[in-house]
Amino acid sequence: MPFSLHEAPLPNLFPLRKTGVSDSFCPGRGVAQPGSAPAWGAGGRWFESSRPDQLFSVRLAHVQLVSSLSFADSVLMPMLREPPIVGIVALWFYRLAAFLARCLPPGLSYVLADRVADLYFWIRRRPRCALLANLQVVTGARMDPADRRRLAKVIFRNFGRSIVDFLRLPAMDRSTLNRQVRAEGLERLEEALQSRGGVVLLTAHIGGWEVGGAYLSALGYPVNAIARNHDATHITRFFNTRREERGIRVLGTGERNRELLRLLEQGECIALLGDWDGGGRGTWATFFGREARVPFAYVKFAERTGGQIVPGVAIRNPTGGYRVRLDGSIKPTPGNARSTLDRCLRVLEQYISENLTQWFAFNPIWPEEAPNGKPGS
Repeated sequence: MPFSLHEAPLPNLFPLRKTGVSDSFCPGRGVAQPGSAPAWGAGGRWFESSRPDQLFSVRLAHVQLVSSLSFADSVLMPMLREPPIVGIVALWFYRLAAFLARCLPPGLSYVLADRVADLYFWIRRRPRCALLANLQVVTGARMDPADRRRLAKVIFRNFGRSIVDFLRLPAMDRSTLNRQVRAEGLERLEEALQSRGGVVLLTAHIGGWEVGGAYLSALGYPVNAIARNHDATHITRFFNTRREERGIRVLGTGERNRELLRLLEQGECIALLGDWDGGGRGTWATFFGREARVPFAYVKFAERTGGQIVPGVAIRNPTGGYRVRLDGSIKPTPGNARSTLDRCLRVLEQYISENLTQWFAFNPIWPEEAPNGKPGS
């Protein structure tokens, strides 16, 4: 399978969990990671994905003290709630990266992102092994382990470059986004919005979903992204602030169903990533021929409100800029949500297969065993 090494990304600096996978580079088999992402769909983002910091895993210690209005309330408590040193280092890394992304020419920023991505490809075993395990499922015997490792390195680089683009978003106004993004299929979104039941924008951890969401928001579409909170609140605020500056409303993974239904009933868009259920609240379904837990609630929401599901993807061009593609809407089958989910997953499989070099699947998707207790393979 052809792919170029000049496309690449920035991976997770501080994942603390350990994961194995079946590859000579990463001994052992991958195990599904419990409780993560929203849904960009589920788990941490409906957009959990959607999230450039998805590879970070930081534990935040919470200290709770009870007192009345006092020095402890006004001074000590805020200090005690600050993230630990790992979270602080991660936050300042992102701040430095954001500064460099604004000040340096894009070409130089991408070169630096490539070098950082190469470094973390070698030192961060967990995301590397998870990605290799996921690629093994998708590519199967069509790609040998050596080629998969080369492909994984390209994916790390492409992710680093997507982070650079995300960090540059606050400096991009509507005219800049119009120059950087080329869209096809906007008429399909317009048509779906006429249903008056809202629209679920469905994508996967592919390309620049953050840029795609910012672009649609700049065009005037009401975009709501469900994003998983980082363990360190300051990092959550860092990313959400940049999304909100581009007109995207960020919803937490614990958002009540009533609020999500209200937004759809108002004719707004909810964006989500449907290829990984990081929150563990999805359902089991066949994905690339194997059982995986995937987001599911969005199908039920669209069915209940009479809304439509519009699949789409934002792919980064090798020479810079993005191509946003929106496909025909999927209308939920009344009383058969499982059928609708299967149709959505087939579209996501197509997106992933066509854009493997930009599939940022840094978390285990397929468990070692299926829910019926049989081997997942």
